[in-house]
Amino acid sequence: MNVKKSVRTEREEVRVPRRREEVDVERVPVNREVAEAEFGDEEVVVQVFEEVVVVSKRVVLKEEIRLRKRVVEDEEVVEVDLRKEEVEIDDRTERGGRQGPLSQERG
Repeated sequence: MNVKKSVRTEREEVRVPRRREEVDVERVPVNREVAEAEFGDEEVVVQVFEEVVVVSKRVVLKEEIRLRKRVVEDEEVVEVDLRKEEVEIDDRTERGGRQGPLSQERG
């Protein structure tokens, strides 16, 4: 039995929604007097976010293919020629007479 395993790669385009924040800076001139002015190194930190598409691949076991081997026995009727040897001894010595097929059993 031959089993062939192959890997197929397909290129696909996938549309992924993404979102980001943008900041518009507007300077508004006020030109009015204030009671007390504070000058200093004050800093305002504004966080700006953006979604970034992260594509990753991982190997996932999709399926297992199990092959089992078993022995199947059955019978078939065939015609065959079987050979069998027989021995006849023709002994005309003292015992006198002819003997038939020799038995294979000894004991």
